Formats: sequence, structure tokens, C-alpha cells
Amino acid sequence: ASKALQEDGSGSVQYSPKTRGDHQVSVEVNGTPVRGSPFAVVVTANKLDASRSTLEGGIIDAENVAEGEPVEAEAGKDAWFGIVARNALGEPLPHRKLPKDLPVHVAIVPAGGDDNGEEVKASVEQQDDDGDVSFKVSFTTPSPGAYTIQGRIGDTPLKNSPVKLNIISTGSDPNNTIAHGPGLEHAERHYAAHFTVEPKDARGKNVPKELSGTLEVHVKALSRENDDDEHDAVHAHVHHNEDGSFKVEYTPKHAGPHEIEVAISGHKIAKSPFRAEVESLPAVAEHSEVKHDHEASSPSAEVDTPLIYTLFARNVHNDALKQGGEGENFTVTVEPENAATHAHIEDNGDGTYAAIVTPRLAGSFHVAVRLKGAHIRGSPIQSVAQHAPLDPHATIVSWDVLDSVKADAGEVSVPVQVVNVHGKLVPCGGASIDAILTDASGTTIETKVHDGGDGNYAVRFTPKEDGQHALALRLHPSLHAEEAREHTPEHHVKGSPYEFTVSPSA
Repeated sequence: ASKALQEDGSGSVQYSPKTRGDHQVSVEVNGTPVRGSPFAVVVTANKLDASRSTLEGGIIDAENVAEGEPVEAEAGKDAWFGIVARNALGEPLPHRKLPKDLPVHVAIVPAGGDDNGEEVKASVEQQDDDGDVSFKVSFTTPSPGAYTIQGRIGDTPLKNSPVKLNIISTGSDPNNTIAHGPGLEHAERHYAAHFTVEPKDARGKNVPKELSGTLEVHVKALSRENDDDEHDAVHAHVHHNEDGSFKVEYTPKHAGPHEIEVAISGHKIAKSPFRAEVESLPAVAEHSEVKHDHEASSPSAEVDTPLIYTLFARNVHNDALKQGGEGENFTVTVEPENAATHAHIEDNGDGTYAAIVTPRLAGSFHVAVRLKGAHIRGSPIQSVAQHAPLDPHATIVSWDVLDSVKADAGEVSVPVQVVNVHGKLVPCGGASIDAILTDASGTTIETKVHDGGDGNYAVRFTPKEDGQHALALRLHPSLHAEEAREHTPEHHVKGSPYEFTVSPSA
């Protein structure tokens, strides 16, 4: 090295030794050695050079990395690699020569940049002994994929940073594992849907059963008005086949879109989550049925009392529906039309419906139940309506009319209103009323009962003699049932027999 002196006769010289050990430095000025020259210098190599330090050890083979080969590691395992601190000669530095607060930084990130995924957590530990590495970096290998290992000391990248890292799996690789089958696209409500999952390794090869890992499947109904995760979740049954594949079965409870999330060994497979459309199979007339609970061949009810028929909705598979919602597709009609005051359908919400008919006239009639215009099984049903039994004790008699009767004053009419056992006025005629009128001597006086046809009656008679009289009125409980009347005893109406006095004629 040569160096011009300053005006004051001083000067400085810099040199970079290439080897450690004893060196001799000769200094001459204009060809004349200066006093003390040559000088003895001992060269050491204990200064850290970050740009010469390297990533190596553990999963990193420095030689392969130098040739551009990526590092490979199995997913989901505990792994480590090291940092070797080196001097300017590229020689490893003794650990004891390193300061304890070196700013060592390591990042393991998905290939393609930090924004391409989350950084893998790793811990850096400085080594105290003089082992192979100065720092040990420990981490758990992430899911299969391409990553890079970046290392620096301070702001200076290490010599071989970044290092390519390929995370592979000797078992199932979620990115290569495939799922297929109709259950991933569509299903029918309340019917089992199926699909298959085939585990593949990092090379796309089938994985044997013992290495295929654990399959997790979560199925959930979407777009429901009342979002309830627990209610919307659908249980999925997973069967592990001998060839390593999985068969998945689920039975949706709701119609509409469903989300199917599939993960193997804790990692979502390619294309997960899937979306399947679930439809409800509607009821069809040829399998749906109407029944009644009566033991008799023809159901019967009292007039003005609802008669209920049960409709069982069934789909094309002849399976009973388990939900309602099709009430508007069922219709109920009565023949003749004037036989009933009301006829309508009620949805029970469980796949059954109630056809409710309220008869207004006594006698036979037919109930027809149709689904979208077609008769369902069991339709039409012949039915019978009967009047409710009459209640003699509730029947209303205007006895006060008899408190002012005179002999030979003309015909007397006593109003009677018939009431049934439900406390309702009977709106039609036909009741059997017996009227017996006797005078003080016990002689029976002729009476007539007029039927108004609307539930109102009149007991009529013409008294001839004055004196004490008694009117007995008896009512048969049955209405329009001649056979029943023959075996049913008569009952006095309330207030019968009624005793009254016929005044002499004026």
C-alpha cells in the first residue's frame, strides 16, 4: 500500500489481512524504513460479519441450499434450523465471542410475499455451548405449501437468505385431497345425502387408510330468517373406508342453501366450503291420504259441531312429510253444498293437516279432499250429521200464560222453545212433545202441539169448565229418530206438570 503524506508530514495506511496469525508490517518513507519498522502484528478473526453468516443445520442442508434446492419438511411436525454466525472470512465464530443482545430476526412466510398468508411463529434461542449453530430457530411446520425462510442480523440479510421451504405431507395433503358426489351440490329435505372424500398426498397420490388422517365435516343451513347455529347445524356421519377414502352422509332438516365445510387433519381441503341446494319434496295426491278416527264406516257428528278429518301428506316416495307449509294446496268441499256452514284446512305443522267441517243439516253428506285439484286417497268420505240430544230441563215454557185463563174464552196457546244439551235453541222442528191436560175431576182435555219448524212450538187447548187444571209436558230427548223414541223414556220439561185455575166465564 502507498500513501502520500500530509503537509505536516503525517499519514495513515489501511489494509485488510486475508489470514489470521502473525504478520509483519514494513513502513518506508521515500525508500527509507521508519524507526521500528518492520512492525509485528497478530491478526485475529473474531468480528461478526452478518453478510457472511448463514442459515443452516436442522432441516436446512447448506450445500443443497447453495445449489438452489428448496428445503423440505413434513407438515404438522416440530422442526428447527440454525444460524451460524461467521466472521469476514466466512469462518464460524466461537459462541462465547458473540454478544448476548444480537438483533437476530427470522421470518417464515408463505411464498409470494407477506400478504399471501400468515407468518409462521418461530422462536430464536442463542446457544451457549460451542455446537454446530450459534442460534437455534424452533417452529411447528405449517400446512403443506411453499414458504420462504428469511434471516437477518440487524438490517443485514444473511448470506443465503431467503431459503425456499416446501412443506409436504407423507399423509393427506389438503390442497390435493378431493371431494365428489351429489351431496355436495344438492339434497332432498329429510333424506340422506352422500359424498366421498379421497385423501391425496403432496404428489397427488392416494393415501392409505393408516396415513389418511382425520376427516371433519360441518354442514349448516344458510339464509334462514332466525339464524340459530345450533338449530341450523346438520350432523354429518363419516365412515372411513378400507381404501383410505371417506364416505359422508348427512340428512338436512331445512330447505334452501347449505354450506358444507370439509377439513382433513384440521386443514380445509381444496374448494371447501361447498354449497348444496336442499329442496323439499312436495306432497302428491296419489300417496296422500285422508282418514277419520271414528270406528264406524261413516264418521258422524252433531249438527253445528265440527267434524275433523286428518290428512296425511306424502311425497312421490310414499314417505310421510315431516313439516307443514302445503295447506294452501289442499281443499275440502262438501256435497251437498248446503250441508255444512264451514269447511276449511288447518296446518298442523308436522306434515299432517286437519280438514274441519261443521254440518248445519242433519243427514248424510260427502266430504271431498283434494290436493291441487286431485282427490287424495280416501276421498270422498261419506259422513252423517245428527242433531244434539234435547234437554227437557232446559226447554223454555211460558207457563205464565196459564195464570189468566177463563172458561169458554177461546183457545189458549202456551209457547215452548226447545233447547239441546249444549244449552242452544234448536233451530228446526221435529221434536216430539206430549201434552196432557186434566181438569179437577181428572178428565183429560184435548190438546194440540203446533210445530213452527224453527224450534218454536205451541201447546193449544180450549178449556170448557172452570176450576183447577194441570198441564203436563213431556219431551223426548231424541230429535228425528223414531227408533230412539221408542226406547227412550219421556221426560217432563221444567215446571211440568203445571197447575193453574181456570176462571169462570164472564
